[in-house]
Amino acid sequence: MTESTAPSPPTSIDSFYADEYDGQLRRAYLMLGDRGAAHDAVHDAFAAVLARWDVLDAPGPYLNRCVLNACRDRANADARTTVGPVPELTVATSSLRIELWELLDELPFRQRAALVLRYYEGRTEREIAELLDVRPGTVGPLITRGLRRLRRSLR
Repeated sequence: MTESTAPSPPTSIDSFYADEYDGQLRRAYLMLGDRGAAHDAVHDAFAAVLARWDVLDAPGPYLNRCVLNACRDRANADARTTVGPVPELTVATSSLRIELWELLDELPFRQRAALVLRYYEGRTEREIAELLDVRPGTVGPLITRGLRRLRRSLR
């Protein structure tokens, strides 16, 4: 019988940064649609992790929360973010992908964040609720409304 063990915490902030930076930047970029704003959000989140490094048992979830909060703060400050170039991970050869990216950018932040967390990161509704600081029953409607709005816009 094999025992499952929790992943060991990173040994240094440098290795943690190296392991997490690219993924966090992609997630922030999908939520904000602006590479500069995404970089700033991720940088601020890592600064928050560094400030608490000695007391964090599991810095990964704390970093996830900090990145999401930084993205939310920037999106709320802008009221609506502007779409930048199509992100490298979805460089489109088809106009449908470009159109989808633009439509995703038009969604309210919480709907966009819920869709990114669910379909890009594969998070559960419970995890999304924790990250967005909403009740678990709110996540399903956020995803449903976001998808409905995308479908309507594609017609």
